[in-house]
Amino acid sequence: MPSALNLQHNYTFKHFIFFNIGNFFNPNRARICGFILSSVYLFCLPETAQAAETPAAPAYEFSNSRLHPVQSPQGLKHQLIVTLPDSYATDPNKRYPVVYYLDAYWDFPLLYATHGNLRYDRAIPECILVGLSVAADTDINAYRTGYFSIAHKPQNKHQLGQANVLYAHLSQDIIPYIDTHFRTVATPSGRVLAGQSMGGLFALYGLYQKPSVFQRFIAINPAVAGSELALNKLDNEQLAETKKLDARVFISHGSEEYAPFRDPIIQFKKQLKKRRYAGLYVQNMTLEGMGHTGGKGEAYGKGLLWVLQDLTPKEKSGLQADMGG
Repeated sequence: MPSALNLQHNYTFKHFIFFNIGNFFNPNRARICGFILSSVYLFCLPETAQAAETPAAPAYEFSNSRLHPVQSPQGLKHQLIVTLPDSYATDPNKRYPVVYYLDAYWDFPLLYATHGNLRYDRAIPECILVGLSVAADTDINAYRTGYFSIAHKPQNKHQLGQANVLYAHLSQDIIPYIDTHFRTVATPSGRVLAGQSMGGLFALYGLYQKPSVFQRFIAINPAVAGSELALNKLDNEQLAETKKLDARVFISHGSEEYAPFRDPIIQFKKQLKKRRYAGLYVQNMTLEGMGHTGGKGEAYGKGLLWVLQDLTPKEKSGLQADMGG
């Protein structure tokens, strides 16, 4: 059963201890936690005292957004944050392209706002947004490094190289669920796969998968470093099979990105450009002055503009309409 998506903040001393106790045993964080504890002493009063002084605040609800739990037969679970466009309820005959984006537990507000801002300018078509999120008690680091990665590294404490498992879950469970429950453009050309860092690497992985369920990809600061051999293998196999790759791809990195992470991205961009795949349209972008995460807002905006360019109708912008132009 889908549920309304809201943000609530009911934070007490016992919650603080529960979520941070592990940090006291981490020598790199112990001093920080000690400082935080001393700083929040006055804030962390008994619950009864807080209740007496501060009335309960209402939850904030994002319009047109609901949580939909989906599970694979193998037990992989996701909470899909589905956001419908404004016209969905009033235009029952219209179908919409779908933007599937990773790390929704972090980036849902960013994508929600970015889509809304671009739609006001009529710079992209109306889209259904589907963010892949997970349960609150999930080890996010283990989840990301496991299911977003394409290179097997047995010595790592997390099980890596499970991108094929997540991609199968997307193509066999998540996409059919979305296409069944919502009015989508149910073709690869109607789907975007987007992610940042490890999520960006997964987007590049999706570019080479068969059968292709996506034809539009946004890879922001993709974590190519450490996966060069696996990514090159995918690219070489594609080139050996066919010199055609029907896709629109946006790849970005920050100019201030840590060099050992940045340089493999630049190298992959050059390699992809040299391939000259028929049907492949790539926009490579360097975000000036940005590091690893600070440029996500700009990158998602530029990425959506590029990959949806051929689907964008000619319309008056919101500002033009508001000013009577």
